[in-house]
Amino acid sequence: MQPAAQALAGVPRNTIPAPDRTAFDAAYAEYSAAQAAMADMPATQLNLANESAQRGELADAERRYRRALQMDPDLSPARTEYAGLLGESGRVSDAESLLRAGLRRNPRDATLHHSLGLLLAESGRMSDAVKSLGEAVRLQPGNARLAYNHGLALQETGRLREAEAMLRQAHTLDAESGDITLALAAILVRKGNPAAAQPLVEQLLARDPGNAQARQLAAHIASDILNAGR
Repeated sequence: MQPAAQALAGVPRNTIPAPDRTAFDAAYAEYSAAQAAMADMPATQLNLANESAQRGELADAERRYRRALQMDPDLSPARTEYAGLLGESGRVSDAESLLRAGLRRNPRDATLHHSLGLLLAESGRMSDAVKSLGEAVRLQPGNARLAYNHGLALQETGRLREAEAMLRQAHTLDAESGDITLALAAILVRKGNPAAAQPLVEQLLARDPGNAQARQLAAHIASDILNAGR
């Protein structure tokens, strides 16, 4: 399998400059032939489905996701990617059914719980989302992204103390993440503790001076601290 062809597989042909299309077609034909030779493998169907989705060929993507899951119903990446495609297409109920079917087979799959939680959150079902995201964290406590999303969901439901604890857990796991640092600082401000948030924002701005959200929060913190001292 040619790495260059694989990288270009999801690129629409009409975006390739005309002088380069002959080379692109040759590389893609070689890549497609290699994939066809392994077409009876679930992972190959998943790769082809992802490429079709990237190109906007949604019907083909769906067909290939289905094929991958027929071949291996426990292939979680195929299930989560297919559910994401369905959700983005407005077929939320189908996406939820797909994920729940996977969880009936593999109830300890943190990725499936996480995907279901995100789907439920996007659908406005925050209470259910918190439960699914919490289960994902319980099964995979060392994953900062799972803890981060669970913290955000807890915050949305007004459970600020628990949200802070979860965001602190995420920050301990990945202190370099701008998203996590910003979310933790923001909830500290929301809970009336701008002094605790200030060093977090300063650290974030030291790494990313152009972060507009961090700069805005820094200004808000400075104002809060100044008003508190009057």
